[in-house]
Amino acid sequence: MRRRTLIATVGAVVGTGIGTAAYTSASVTRSATINVSADDTALVQLTPSADFSQITKDGGGQLSISFSSLNGGSEFVFGDATSPNTTYAFSLTPSEGNDVTFSYTLTNSDLDGGNPNVQFDVYSWDDTNTQAVDEATASEESSGTFTATAGTTYYVVLTIDTTNVDTSTTDLSGTLTITA
Repeated sequence: MRRRTLIATVGAVVGTGIGTAAYTSASVTRSATINVSADDTALVQLTPSADFSQITKDGGGQLSISFSSLNGGSEFVFGDATSPNTTYAFSLTPSEGNDVTFSYTLTNSDLDGGNPNVQFDVYSWDDTNTQAVDEATASEESSGTFTATAGTTYYVVLTIDTTNVDTSTTDLSGTLTITA
């Protein structure tokens, strides 16, 4: 009887030890398919308006915003906040309903340090009430986040304000980051 108890005890201890040791390290390989596409066919579609020649698709199909020389002491608005569904800088259409965050970072420091110089206002369009709905605002001063609905088109109005900048030293170039 003692022999059976000893064998059962040793078997249980060895089995537990082997079972634990078997899962201390594992290697699992999975394949991933990751395709890259142009901005107007991606998961978050970015489509430039035909209204503004400075906002286009580049050779790789990516959204490009390029202004070579804007007057100082001025404000430039690309789009219409009251009717963004007809006049906008570019549109954004997500394929999934996720939070979308817009942020803009200047390549150089913010020289005027006060008012936003480059601002992106995101709107949706309410067909029932025929009015724009303000979803988010982003600039070099702050980012903006909104919850997007899959397949809904959002319209972006771009404002560039050069009223308080030194035209001899200011460069408002930067990076627009859209995270979804």
